[in-house]
Amino acid sequence: MKPCGHERCTVSGTTKQMMFGRGGLDETGYFREPCHVCARAYEKSEGLPRDTCWPPGIPPKEATVQKAIELSIELGAAQERIRQLEAARETSWVFVNQLPDTDRLVIIWDGNELIVGHYSDRHGWVSEPEGVPVVAINYRPTHWLELPATPSS
Repeated sequence: MKPCGHERCTVSGTTKQMMFGRGGLDETGYFREPCHVCARAYEKSEGLPRDTCWPPGIPPKEATVQKAIELSIELGAAQERIRQLEAARETSWVFVNQLPDTDRLVIIWDGNELIVGHYSDRHGWVSEPEGVPVVAINYRPTHWLELPATPSS
């Protein structure tokens, strides 16, 4: 594995100067995308003084800022996707073999009719507002759904 993690990163040069990068060579014979990480790692592994290999020093500030912007955009997109998945999970029907918290009001579905109720450790599924166990009214739930949040004003 290359220190930078890029598959296309490679080395070129002579014993006088090793060059690290990717993207082919430009008209002056240097890589189009220099790799500071691999250059510094090679120097360290060979006991060479810093900046013996090309590219010397650290990446230009503009490249570092651009990479930070790209990572920030990627992070924002990932956070939005997580929010979407969490919202979808909160509004998805759940099979009754996976029980909600005890006494938490939910919407219950039996394949024909929706009712509001809750699950009780003592009585099983209970309809609201009657407080009657659903088996007593011949109701056999198959799924349940969280109640939506209340309006925010």
